[in-house]
Amino acid sequence: MQPILQRLKVAPGVALSAAVRARVNGTDFQTELLASGFVTEEAFFKALAEETGLTFVSRIDPDRLMLREADCLTLLQSSNDHKPVRVEGDDGIFHVIAPEHLSIAAFQALITRCPGLHARLRLTTPGALRKALLARAEPLLVRAAARSLFEKFPQYSAHIVASAWQGMVWGVVMAALTAAMMFMPDAAYGVVHLIFSLLFLACIALRFAALPSAQPPTPAAMRPAAANEMPVYSVLIALYDEAEMVPGLIDSLQRLSWPRSKLEIKLVCEADDRATLAAIRARPLPPHVEVIETPPYGLRTKPKALAYALPTTRGELVALFDAEDHPHPSQLIQAWQRFRDSDESLACVQAPLEIANRSGSLISRMFFFEYAALFRGLLPWLARKGLVLPLGGTSNHFRREALEKVGGWDPHNVTEDADLGLRLARFGYRSETISCPTMEDAPEDFGTWLPQRTRWFKGWIQTWLVHMRSPVPAGWRGWLRFIRNSPDTVRRTDHFSHDPPFDGGHRARHTFRHQGRQATRSVAIGPVAARHLQCRMRLPLVPASRLANAAAFGAKGVLEGGPVHPGLLADDLPRRLALGMAVVAAAPPLGKDRPPQGSAGQSASRQDIFLRNFGPSPTSFSSRLPTASRSRLS
Repeated sequence: MQPILQRLKVAPGVALSAAVRARVNGTDFQTELLASGFVTEEAFFKALAEETGLTFVSRIDPDRLMLREADCLTLLQSSNDHKPVRVEGDDGIFHVIAPEHLSIAAFQALITRCPGLHARLRLTTPGALRKALLARAEPLLVRAAARSLFEKFPQYSAHIVASAWQGMVWGVVMAALTAAMMFMPDAAYGVVHLIFSLLFLACIALRFAALPSAQPPTPAAMRPAAANEMPVYSVLIALYDEAEMVPGLIDSLQRLSWPRSKLEIKLVCEADDRATLAAIRARPLPPHVEVIETPPYGLRTKPKALAYALPTTRGELVALFDAEDHPHPSQLIQAWQRFRDSDESLACVQAPLEIANRSGSLISRMFFFEYAALFRGLLPWLARKGLVLPLGGTSNHFRREALEKVGGWDPHNVTEDADLGLRLARFGYRSETISCPTMEDAPEDFGTWLPQRTRWFKGWIQTWLVHMRSPVPAGWRGWLRFIRNSPDTVRRTDHFSHDPPFDGGHRARHTFRHQGRQATRSVAIGPVAARHLQCRMRLPLVPASRLANAAAFGAKGVLEGGPVHPGLLADDLPRRLALGMAVVAAAPPLGKDRPPQGSAGQSASRQDIFLRNFGPSPTSFSSRLPTASRSRLS
């Protein structure tokens, strides 16, 4: 690393600081140096290319990537550590890498032992590679954002707001009410008045029940946090026509207490929102902040933008903020500690919202009272009682695994927070509250307040209709368990998957969840049984290739699709890089499996897989590999 630092003219103090942070955070020197902002990605990788004699590529044409869309998502969700990507160039096919965790000495030794790599391997920056992968995966991301929940759990999607029987019931009710108003107006008005009065009194009674436990804002109680134990945290902010909010938002996000090398912030904007994009580009962004532009077609809702951006993140935990938010600097730490100290049934924590402009007008003052009662009284009381927690629209912190299991955000629901809170409860997950607040500005005039409140009521009606399609899950006892947010809410669910491993065999994974516990068992099956299992089961099929990709690419969650080679599991850099060249073949389409290659009953060897995936002239290349790597390929 010293020759590169000399080329970059990095001051000794900066290098020492990066080395100390790498030791404290449990990362590496390169990651901390780039996260510090003293050295740009382009400058660092240009110096690396000059030091190793490789060609540096500053831009990659997305149309020339020889990858499927699902493979691009797999790479976006993992760190770009020694994973070559095949690119079609003017002078032939070459491979580009953007290694994020690199041993310079081992890399140079590999280049020395394999001189042919100079012609077939090129360096680029992680940012340039991510930009090309995002552009290539755009059609898949759009489809997934718009239809993923509807295809996975159609009963919980607002794509169809009311079912046939709901429409029939409402038609009968409205017809009967109209007839009653005409022929028995006094009785009809009395019944309607009684129903609405009971509903209103029920809401008042709920708040009076929570009143004794309401607490004023208190300083957050947190224990010292070890930075090397902190996971990668992803922060999503959906922006639309909010250019004036951008400077204050970026300043607030910069005050968050979290290692910059383990923090990724995604500013999600519509591609045609030129004013907001111009405001973002008007000031230099830190290395951990990325702008995600959603294509300007289809739905234009906040949950659709969030669903589009989620597959591009790598964090184990996901936080959601709005453009006008100013979160407490320690909010991420407190949320992480709550997740760490709880079991996997805790899927979400809600931070309280406080109004910063409470003295602006009567409307903002009423907002202040409403939010104080909701976030300091009602929601903590519901969480302590184990009841369903209606989430706020911002300052939500999710366990990523749970968020993906329930289908993420519904792009068709304009109050995605309320819908997601109910859906988490239906799947047996819990939601709790923390004390570190988020300051935000409330509407100060009636013209701003009315559309916002109208949208809320519309979304609540959508959510009510969607979840009333099956209002009594598993009988009346199931309904009580749902209200109590018990893990028994979800009846036993089975997930089967199979995938042919590299030895040609088949194994089926049977994952089941019952009474809040999850277990997995794996059994050996034949190819006929595997095909039968995939074709005949009416249960959700989970491609086992996701599990393999998660292990090979070092991702924390289970990833969708993508190629994999077992050699990537090794620790030594030369073998990982050499065998990584094989990770260029097309994988099975997203959500599907592929039968083993070769004739029936015959296993495909690792050497065959390498030769088939690498492309032309694999023998000449493999002959230049280190002896240990060649022996492991066969």
